[in-house]
Amino acid sequence: MPQTIPSTRQQTDQNIANIEFALGAVAPIPDKSFVRVMAGMQAMAGTQLYALIVSKAKDCFASTASEEALTEIAHNYSIVRDPALQWRGKATIDIPSDAVLGINTLFVAGPNTYAVEETTAAVVGAVTEFNVICQGTGPAGNLSVGDTLTLQVPVPGWAQTATVSAVVQAGAEEEDLEDFRLKVLDVQRGDLSLGTPASARNFAQAVPGVLRAYAFTEKPVMSPDSAPGDRSVYVKATEDIDPDGIAPQGLLDLVRAALIRDPETAESRIPLGMTVDNLYVQSIVRTPIYITIVGMSIVTGTIGDAQSQVTAALDALLRLYEPFMQGTDSDLDRRDNFAASSAMGEIDRVLFSFGGVVENVTFSLYPAFSPTIGAYQCKDNECLKLGGIQFLST
Repeated sequence: MPQTIPSTRQQTDQNIANIEFALGAVAPIPDKSFVRVMAGMQAMAGTQLYALIVSKAKDCFASTASEEALTEIAHNYSIVRDPALQWRGKATIDIPSDAVLGINTLFVAGPNTYAVEETTAAVVGAVTEFNVICQGTGPAGNLSVGDTLTLQVPVPGWAQTATVSAVVQAGAEEEDLEDFRLKVLDVQRGDLSLGTPASARNFAQAVPGVLRAYAFTEKPVMSPDSAPGDRSVYVKATEDIDPDGIAPQGLLDLVRAALIRDPETAESRIPLGMTVDNLYVQSIVRTPIYITIVGMSIVTGTIGDAQSQVTAALDALLRLYEPFMQGTDSDLDRRDNFAASSAMGEIDRVLFSFGGVVENVTFSLYPAFSPTIGAYQCKDNECLKLGGIQFLST
């Protein structure tokens, strides 16, 4: 099916040709002649019809579906998009022994408002602990133990501040659409046992705290020769656990348990020919890349702003690079080979608004920014990040 929609002009010309062929005559030259007006009206309707057909066709596949259509596809696999969450916690406040902290009493911390979740009576001879929830969703409302909440409306005889004593639930944004799309694609490519890397990925990513998992039919990186039945699963943790995605041992233990048995039914997921002795679960590593930019110049704005935006863009770009699961991941999504040209393209994109250019870009695996290399292939357990950047004049 063609993905390029013919323009209205192209369809108008084709419609005129069709009419001329049917009539055996040449259409009148004036633009407002009946034949030309009719051909133009048909072309405008045809353009909309082409667009509708392409849109509906794309909605049939998880890789190209719109947000609404992807949700419907996910429903067929019992997959739910992670919702936005409100921060929840507990806090303590010193109030008189005969006082009652009413439900929906409001506190503030920074720009955010927090409400008492249930009516709480004072504790005689001690501070009173109560449940509190942020009024908004997302990580902006997250608080830590020890943070201070201030009563929005002061109450005479009460302490005007409360102290966070526990975190029950962290606030989070709704799951990113592209992350949700990957989740659906992973399930479509998997099966119901640990017999394939795709299913191992699905089981691992079902564990709370796992952002992404990479599974391979071999021993871990840098290990001796692999044997049949070997499975290595590398875990990338969510950013609230570690900004670089490094998974702690506790999370790795949970993933390993989920790979061996279904957490809900306790049924074994180990296929014939495989034992727990040749199942290896490890964290990903995050390799720093050191980039040198030579001869950057701009026309508008400040060089400091341009350098800051380039630095942020390159770090975001590098964090997209990850291991590639051959036979499971789509080649269209492949991003495991970083090259200097990739960095140059991202820099050009950022500098476009500054009217800027650079003369050359190189990168290295070492903090000394040398020796430089032209390309780097991610290992099975390896993701990338920006380790450092230097701007040199020519």
